[in-house]
Amino acid sequence: MLATVGSALYPMFRASRIVVPSLERKWKIPTKPKGDEWSIPLPFQIERDEEAYGVLSFIKRFVEEHSGEDSPIFIAEKVRLESRGDMRILSMKMKLQPLEAHIRQEVKLIDMRDPKRGKHMLRVNIRRISGAYGVWMRLNHHFVDAIRKQMLLWRSLPSEERNKYTLERD
Repeated sequence: MLATVGSALYPMFRASRIVVPSLERKWKIPTKPKGDEWSIPLPFQIERDEEAYGVLSFIKRFVEEHSGEDSPIFIAEKVRLESRGDMRILSMKMKLQPLEAHIRQEVKLIDMRDPKRGKHMLRVNIRRISGAYGVWMRLNHHFVDAIRKQMLLWRSLPSEERNKYTLERD
């Protein structure tokens, strides 16, 4: 009986070491805030200009769906998508849940083309307006992770669905 269980456990142990080479199973924000400002690079690169616009349109729609008091992570207000030269900016004012924490902030999701690599890089810039500093940091992990998950969802959309956002202009 011990030989049977051992012969099943050893391959499982070896496979688990190969599949997950590190102990880190959760994405972490790679930067720390500097005062009331926090600049967070997102782990995505986009090849084409049209796709970069489509990604921001897709995230804009996601953010606009979080405008009611019953939104679980954040409440977005004054959502705007604008272009400035090679840069596209999705800006908004935001309250983080729970509302009792009184966390208010300005958020800009910035798409910039890296001239060296020729790829678009996304960055979230956050400026704290009100609320306790430690709570603000903790609650933003949930918000930035929600944006990151939307980016993963974008990658899984069929090309026809992505084209709808790519062709959409405000």
